[in-house]
Amino acid sequence: MTDLARDAMTDRIGTGGTTVAIATPAALWLVSGPDQPANTIQDGSYWLGPNRSLVVAETPGPAPAAGFVSDVTDGYVLLDITGDWPALLAMGCTLAPAALAAGRCAQTMFAGIHVLLAANPIGISPTGIRLFVERPHAAWLLDWFRAAVSSLA
Repeated sequence: MTDLARDAMTDRIGTGGTTVAIATPAALWLVSGPDQPANTIQDGSYWLGPNRSLVVAETPGPAPAAGFVSDVTDGYVLLDITGDWPALLAMGCTLAPAALAAGRCAQTMFAGIHVLLAANPIGISPTGIRLFVERPHAAWLLDWFRAAVSSLA
């Protein structure tokens, strides 16, 4: 069985000003119930679908009080991507960089894996993006990023 511990993966990939680094938020929760506009980010809440969001706590705090809440902190790996992220986006999927304007997010297939992409998340460069991937796919995706980032140099 694969080890799903949060600290099982530590990696930072970078060359030529483009960096892919694993982020470690305090907690992640799937929340069903309250709704927000489609493909938006509001106060750390990323829209996943009608009445469903992923809430990211960058610092320790209580779980959201509204709706049905599931702790999925150990189920996802978050990657902060800075530098020439539009070139990496073009290598991995057909989503236009304009879809990731400030305060926006999008679910898509990236390098053959279902991910959530978000623009300008807390704690990284305003020109960066954040990629959420389910933990079982993260090691493969990090290998993909190693190859992709090295091709940008």
